[in-house]
Amino acid sequence: MKHLLVILSIIAASGCSILGAPTDPSTVYLLNAAPCAPADQAERGTRGLVIREVTAPQHLATRRIAWTDGVTVNYYQLAMWAEQPASALTEALVQSAECSGIFRNVTARPAGISADYALSAGLIRFEHEVTAGNSAAIVTLRAELADLRSRTLSASKLFSARVDTGSSDSAGAVRALTEASWKIGTELNEWLREQLNESQSDKAARIEVSPPERSGR
Repeated sequence: MKHLLVILSIIAASGCSILGAPTDPSTVYLLNAAPCAPADQAERGTRGLVIREVTAPQHLATRRIAWTDGVTVNYYQLAMWAEQPASALTEALVQSAECSGIFRNVTARPAGISADYALSAGLIRFEHEVTAGNSAAIVTLRAELADLRSRTLSASKLFSARVDTGSSDSAGAVRALTEASWKIGTELNEWLREQLNESQSDKAARIEVSPPERSGR
């Protein structure tokens, strides 16, 4: 079974004023979902999905790139994200789910779109952890899938990925956070597919076949 994966590309740019002189010494990193080929319409699922905006705790609700020594959370002074990680991940998850073909349609804006399920996700960790002898990017996200038809919570799961940075700087952090986010996106799509398969199996098991009517004598 083929799963199209979320690939986050990194683009660095420096800010410039209208005169062309630098106005911000920070390097800006953009987390951008790479283009992917959507599944053929005939191969798509029959259900619709709305992905709600990914939430984040206060210390991650910022464009600053977070790092931690395992005790306190700090931020790189000369590097930042182009947009808050939660917003970038929302866009990436929508594109990844759309390309996977698991659902008939996927959107982050439900207006005018028929949706059967809603995916809510909250970032718990999205940071570069630097401790004695270790330097790794950690992404942790909790996801909940709700059935909008029955208005019930279908399932929830905690996803976590840890990737070595290779270097203890912002560039290494961004590369590793990219890969960790990629892994989360892959696992999330696999989980969504499993949930839909289980839902369809349960529904089939509940179908009762009525006995044939007896002809009157």
